[in-house]
Amino acid sequence: MVKNPSGAPESLDPSVLQRETDPAALGFATAAKIPDIAGLIGQDRAVDAIRLAASISHRDFNLFVLGPVGT
Repeated sequence: MVKNPSGAPESLDPSVLQRETDPAALGFATAAKIPDIAGLIGQDRAVDAIRLAASISHRDFNLFVLGPVGT
């Protein structure tokens, strides 16, 4: 959160809240051209955490997963 000199939060411009990708830079015309990938790439710890959380029967259990930006 950005704060002004008085310490109050400032509004963020919507343009900083999204990433834009040029579709032409992706190298394929439709998703049908993308080869299938088995599993999740680089998410072993997250998948293990989700499996553990799913196995806990307590009603008020929360799961927090943290990883590198963009994953």
